[in-house]
Amino acid sequence: LMEELNMKRQHGEKYEAYRKSAPFLFPVPAVVGRAFSLPFRLFFRKDRPHRRREVAVVLAFYTLLLIGASSLFYSGGWDRLASAFRSDEAQREYLAGIVTEIRQEENWRRQYALTQSLGPHGELGVDALLELLRDEDPDLREYAVITLRDFPSERTLDGLAVAAMDPTEDVRWHAGEALGTLGTPGAIDPLLLLLEDSVSHIRISALHSLAALGASEVIPVASELIRSESVRERADGVKVLVALGAADGLPFLAECLSDEDQWVREEAVIALFRVGTGEALPVLEGALADEDPTVRMYVEEAVERLGGS
Repeated sequence: LMEELNMKRQHGEKYEAYRKSAPFLFPVPAVVGRAFSLPFRLFFRKDRPHRRREVAVVLAFYTLLLIGASSLFYSGGWDRLASAFRSDEAQREYLAGIVTEIRQEENWRRQYALTQSLGPHGELGVDALLELLRDEDPDLREYAVITLRDFPSERTLDGLAVAAMDPTEDVRWHAGEALGTLGTPGAIDPLLLLLEDSVSHIRISALHSLAALGASEVIPVASELIRSESVRERADGVKVLVALGAADGLPFLAECLSDEDQWVREEAVIALFRVGTGEALPVLEGALADEDPTVRMYVEEAVERLGGS
């Protein structure tokens, strides 16, 4: 379009005559050319632009048009648009049909995509997902929990609490993640049960979720972790105390400043900085002589930001 303007400026009427004798850009039927120029006729009552501003307006129009079209095709937009015109009963029947299709589908990718498509349908979609949580197929239960994590609802709490005791490991793990996403005090009790899970990463995930919810019950568990033989578990224990943000965890964080592993000491410095209480500052100042230069740099930065000397 800008080239058209430049050619018109350079060659005047000679180029204008040529332009009328040839299609724009591609040799397409005249009807396509008229469709392309429709925005110009709508906005400016002309077939082609004469100013750069007109080109910018039409490009903006096409950009918005394509974004709107892609949202309908690729983000479940058609479904949401159609559901707005369905009665609740018709919507239930429609979602029941999707659930039936999920159960009959043999391709797991298609099953997962269909399950995800239930999420944006609000409370009726939650009903369908809760039904899948009771399905005999553990894969379907897992897909339902993942979708509930992405589209949390207060009504999902009971279903997720049951899923947290599921015999399938992945279902329990995703249930713990989803419970943490809910962010409600009611999620604390089922998450506390997951602290007794036989799988390590499920226990750690539940710890982080509980800490984010402010559950002080995690402090004794985190204090055990920071004394673990595993470096990763010790670092996880520190991160849990950070997420909790409780001054009660200061003695355990101070203990981590003398950990044999540099990574754990760095995490402890970050944790103490984030706690940010007056008690944390003297603890950090005591680590200014750490043997590792990176840890010392972390400590110096934390002390300075907390107003220490």
